Amino acid sequence: MIIRLDWLHCTPRKSWENQIHLMLEDMAALKRITHAAVCVKDNPDNGQRFHLSTELGLSGPDVHEETRGQTFAEALLKMQTQVSRRLRQRQPDQRKRDGAPRGVKPQHRG
Repeated sequence: MIIRLDWLHCTPRKSWENQIHLMLEDMAALKRITHAAVCVKDNPDNGQRFHLSTELGLSGPDVHEETRGQTFAEALLKMQTQVSRRLRQRQPDQRKRDGAPRGVKPQHRG
């Protein structure tokens, strides 16, 4: 997986980068991710200070999510919840597309 991190109006912190990488690894356990782009914006003038936007490249449609939070941890937790919910919603649909219809005998059984 190729990961791109963008930091707007804030200085990157190693702990934040580690948290983002851990979140992406958890998401990759649910579905194979080819590339990920995460943008962190800090707007101290706004009540919801941190704004995170994420784009995940998957097989099928990509996932785009945006969250806001008063702290970085709050925004990241919201992001993780939204993305994992979206990926879990796609799993049953993928099983339906990949599964064989009933009554079809696998080729290896002759």
